[in-house]
Amino acid sequence: MGFPKKFPYAKETGLMVKFYLESRFPIYECNDRCGCGPICKTKVVQRGRKVGLEIFKTKDRGWGLRCTENLERGQFIDIYLGEVITTEEADRREETAGKNKESYLFSLDKFKDVINECPYVVDGEYMGGATRFINHSCEPNCVQYAVCYDINNPYIYDIAIFAIVDIPKGTELTFDYLDVDFGNEESRGNLEKRLAQDVEEDSVPCKCGARNCRGWLWK
Repeated sequence: MGFPKKFPYAKETGLMVKFYLESRFPIYECNDRCGCGPICKTKVVQRGRKVGLEIFKTKDRGWGLRCTENLERGQFIDIYLGEVITTEEADRREETAGKNKESYLFSLDKFKDVINECPYVVDGEYMGGATRFINHSCEPNCVQYAVCYDINNPYIYDIAIFAIVDIPKGTELTFDYLDVDFGNEESRGNLEKRLAQDVEEDSVPCKCGARNCRGWLWK
Protein backbone atom coordinates (compact mmCIF):
# COMPACT_ATOMS: atom_id res chain seq x y z
CA MET A 1 0.00 0.00 0.00
CA GLY A 2 2.97 2.28 -0.54
CA PHE A 3 4.29 2.23 3.03
CA PRO A 4 8.08 2.22 3.60
CA LYS A 5 9.87 -1.10 4.01
CA LYS A 6 12.04 -0.47 7.05
CA PHE A 7 12.86 -2.39 10.21
CA PRO A 8 10.72 -0.83 12.96
CA TYR A 9 12.94 -1.75 15.92
CA ALA A 10 16.60 -1.42 16.85
CA LYS A 11 18.25 -4.84 16.83
CA GLU A 12 20.22 -4.31 20.03
CA THR A 13 17.45 -2.86 22.22
CA GLY A 14 14.10 -3.72 20.61
CA LEU A 15 13.11 -0.05 20.90
CA MET A 16 11.17 1.57 18.07
CA VAL A 17 13.49 3.45 15.73
CA LYS A 18 13.28 7.22 15.29
CA PHE A 19 11.77 7.00 11.80
CA TYR A 20 8.64 5.27 13.08
CA LEU A 21 8.42 7.32 16.26
CA GLU A 22 8.20 10.47 14.16
CA SER A 23 6.13 9.18 11.22
CA ARG A 24 3.31 7.04 12.69
CA PHE A 25 3.44 4.62 9.75
CA PRO A 26 1.88 1.20 10.47
CA ILE A 27 4.34 -1.41 11.69
CA TYR A 28 4.69 -4.75 9.94
CA GLU A 29 6.08 -7.55 12.06
CA CYS A 30 7.10 -10.93 10.66
CA ASN A 31 4.48 -13.66 11.01
CA ASP A 32 4.81 -17.42 11.52
CA ARG A 33 6.31 -17.84 8.04
CA CYS A 34 9.41 -15.86 8.98
CA GLY A 35 12.57 -17.94 8.63
CA CYS A 36 14.51 -16.05 11.31
CA GLY A 37 13.01 -18.03 14.15
CA PRO A 38 12.78 -16.73 17.73
CA ILE A 39 15.64 -14.24 17.24
CA CYS A 40 13.77 -12.26 14.54
CA LYS A 41 14.26 -8.56 15.31
CA THR A 42 10.88 -7.57 13.86
CA LYS A 43 8.92 -9.58 16.45
CA VAL A 44 8.30 -7.35 19.46
CA VAL A 45 4.58 -6.69 19.93
CA GLN A 46 3.52 -10.27 19.23
CA ARG A 47 5.79 -11.51 22.04
CA GLY A 48 3.54 -9.76 24.53
CA ARG A 49 3.98 -7.31 27.38
CA LYS A 50 7.33 -7.37 29.19
CA VAL A 51 6.96 -4.31 31.45
CA GLY A 52 5.30 -4.00 34.82
CA LEU A 53 1.99 -2.11 35.00
CA GLU A 54 -0.22 -1.12 37.92
CA ILE A 55 -3.88 -0.07 37.94
CA PHE A 56 -4.53 2.66 40.49
CA LYS A 57 -7.21 5.13 41.56
CA THR A 58 -6.60 8.70 40.39
CA LYS A 59 -7.72 11.82 42.25
CA ASP A 60 -10.39 12.98 39.82
CA ARG A 61 -10.28 10.80 36.67
CA GLY A 62 -11.34 7.40 37.89
CA TRP A 63 -8.92 4.51 37.43
CA GLY A 64 -5.56 4.98 35.76
CA LEU A 65 -2.52 2.96 34.73
CA ARG A 66 1.12 3.56 35.68
CA CYS A 67 4.43 1.82 35.08
CA THR A 68 6.27 -0.01 37.86
CA GLU A 69 9.66 0.42 36.17
CA ASN A 70 11.47 3.03 34.09
CA LEU A 71 10.43 3.04 30.43
CA GLU A 72 12.51 4.24 27.50
CA ARG A 73 11.36 6.24 24.50
CA GLY A 74 10.21 3.81 21.84
CA GLN A 75 9.58 0.95 24.27
CA PHE A 76 6.58 -1.32 23.68
CA ILE A 77 4.17 -1.33 26.61
CA ASP A 78 1.11 -3.44 25.73
CA ILE A 79 -1.70 -3.81 23.23
CA TYR A 80 -5.28 -2.62 23.55
CA LEU A 81 -7.42 -5.72 24.04
CA GLY A 82 -11.16 -6.15 23.58
CA GLU A 83 -14.00 -7.59 21.59
CA VAL A 84 -13.81 -7.00 17.85
CA ILE A 85 -17.30 -5.85 16.89
CA THR A 86 -18.86 -4.18 13.88
CA THR A 87 -19.23 -0.43 13.63
CA GLU A 88 -23.01 -0.87 13.69
CA GLU A 89 -22.81 -2.78 16.98
CA ALA A 90 -20.50 -0.13 18.42
CA ASP A 91 -23.00 2.60 17.51
CA ARG A 92 -25.79 0.60 19.13
CA ARG A 93 -23.82 0.17 22.36
CA GLU A 94 -22.96 3.87 22.52
CA GLU A 95 -26.57 4.88 21.92
CA THR A 96 -27.81 2.46 24.59
CA ALA A 97 -25.20 3.53 27.15
CA GLY A 98 -25.60 7.28 26.69
CA LYS A 99 -22.98 9.97 26.11
CA ASN A 100 -21.82 10.35 29.72
CA LYS A 101 -20.99 6.67 30.25
CA GLU A 102 -17.33 5.69 29.99
CA SER A 103 -16.49 4.32 26.56
CA TYR A 104 -13.81 1.75 25.75
CA LEU A 105 -14.32 1.76 21.98
CA PHE A 106 -11.33 1.98 19.64
CA SER A 107 -12.06 2.19 15.90
CA LEU A 108 -9.86 0.15 13.57
CA ASP A 109 -9.69 3.00 11.07
CA LYS A 110 -5.96 3.30 10.39
CA PHE A 111 -6.44 2.12 6.79
CA LYS A 112 -9.80 3.78 6.16
CA ASP A 113 -8.37 5.88 3.34
CA VAL A 114 -7.26 2.68 1.61
CA ILE A 115 -10.32 0.44 2.05
CA ASN A 116 -12.89 3.29 2.09
CA GLU A 117 -14.63 1.94 5.18
CA CYS A 118 -14.17 1.20 8.87
CA PRO A 119 -16.10 -2.01 9.52
CA TYR A 120 -14.67 -2.99 12.91
CA VAL A 121 -14.22 -1.52 16.38
CA VAL A 122 -12.44 -2.90 19.46
CA ASP A 123 -14.52 -2.68 22.66
CA GLY A 124 -12.43 -3.14 25.80
CA GLU A 125 -15.27 -2.81 28.30
CA TYR A 126 -16.18 -6.48 28.77
CA MET A 127 -13.06 -8.29 27.54
CA GLY A 128 -10.19 -5.87 27.99
CA GLY A 129 -6.72 -5.72 29.46
CA ALA A 130 -4.78 -3.28 31.60
CA THR A 131 -4.56 -0.70 28.82
CA ARG A 132 -8.29 -0.03 29.03
CA PHE A 133 -7.46 2.02 32.14
CA ILE A 134 -5.10 4.42 30.36
CA ASN A 135 -6.43 7.95 30.73
CA HIS A 136 -6.41 10.73 28.17
CA SER A 137 -3.91 13.58 28.05
CA CYS A 138 -3.56 16.43 25.58
CA GLU A 139 0.20 16.05 26.15
CA PRO A 140 0.57 12.25 26.33
CA ASN A 141 3.62 10.15 27.13
CA CYS A 142 2.39 7.19 25.06
CA VAL A 143 1.02 6.76 21.56
CA GLN A 144 -0.73 3.95 19.69
CA TYR A 145 0.42 2.23 16.50
CA ALA A 146 -1.22 -0.17 14.08
CA VAL A 147 0.82 -3.39 14.11
CA CYS A 148 0.13 -5.91 11.36
CA TYR A 149 1.24 -9.49 10.84
CA ASP A 150 -0.71 -10.08 7.62
CA ILE A 151 -0.12 -7.28 5.12
CA ASN A 152 -3.15 -8.36 3.09
CA ASN A 153 -5.61 -7.69 5.92
CA PRO A 154 -6.12 -3.95 6.58
CA TYR A 155 -9.29 -4.66 8.59
CA ILE A 156 -7.83 -6.41 11.65
CA TYR A 157 -4.57 -5.47 13.39
CA ASP A 158 -3.19 -4.93 16.88
CA ILE A 159 -3.33 -1.51 18.53
CA ALA A 160 0.03 -1.32 20.28
CA ILE A 161 0.93 1.28 22.91
CA PHE A 162 4.50 2.65 22.88
CA ALA A 163 6.29 5.18 25.08
CA ILE A 164 7.14 8.34 23.12
CA VAL A 165 9.30 9.83 25.89
CA ASP A 166 11.39 8.37 28.70
CA ILE A 167 8.89 7.59 31.49
CA PRO A 168 10.12 7.33 35.12
CA LYS A 169 8.89 4.50 37.34
CA GLY A 170 5.52 5.23 38.94
CA THR A 171 4.40 7.72 36.28
CA GLU A 172 0.84 7.55 35.00
CA LEU A 173 0.60 6.42 31.38
CA THR A 174 -1.55 8.49 29.01
CA PHE A 175 -2.41 8.77 25.35
CA ASP A 176 -4.49 11.21 23.32
CA TYR A 177 -8.06 9.93 22.92
CA LEU A 178 -8.52 12.26 19.95
CA ASP A 179 -5.33 11.24 18.20
CA VAL A 180 -5.87 12.38 14.61
CA ASP A 181 -2.57 10.91 13.40
CA PHE A 182 -3.90 7.43 14.06
CA GLY A 183 -6.86 7.93 11.73
CA ASN A 184 -7.14 10.05 8.62
CA GLU A 185 -7.83 13.57 7.39
CA GLU A 186 -11.56 13.08 7.89
CA SER A 187 -10.88 12.44 11.58
CA ARG A 188 -8.80 15.62 11.73
CA GLY A 189 -11.61 17.66 10.17
CA ASN A 190 -14.22 16.21 12.52
CA LEU A 191 -11.99 16.99 15.50
CA GLU A 192 -11.53 20.62 14.48
CA LYS A 193 -15.28 21.04 13.97
CA ARG A 194 -16.09 19.43 17.31
CA LEU A 195 -13.67 21.59 19.30
CA ALA A 196 -15.00 24.72 17.60
CA GLN A 197 -18.56 24.03 18.68
CA ASP A 198 -20.18 25.83 21.58
CA VAL A 199 -20.19 24.11 24.95
CA GLU A 200 -23.30 22.01 25.45
CA GLU A 201 -24.95 20.69 28.59
CA ASP A 202 -23.42 17.23 28.16
CA SER A 203 -19.94 18.40 27.05
CA VAL A 204 -17.15 16.62 28.95
CA PRO A 205 -14.34 18.84 30.30
CA CYS A 206 -10.77 17.59 30.03
CA LYS A 207 -9.00 17.12 33.38
CA CYS A 208 -5.59 16.09 32.08
CA GLY A 209 -3.86 19.19 33.48
CA ALA A 210 -1.46 19.48 30.54
CA ARG A 211 0.00 22.87 29.61
CA ASN A 212 -1.57 22.64 26.14
CA CYS A 213 -4.88 21.15 27.32
CA ARG A 214 -7.66 21.65 24.76
CA GLY A 215 -10.17 22.21 27.56
CA TRP A 216 -12.76 19.68 26.44
CA LEU A 217 -12.56 15.95 25.88
CA TRP A 218 -15.92 15.45 24.16
CA LYS A 219 -18.35 17.98 22.76
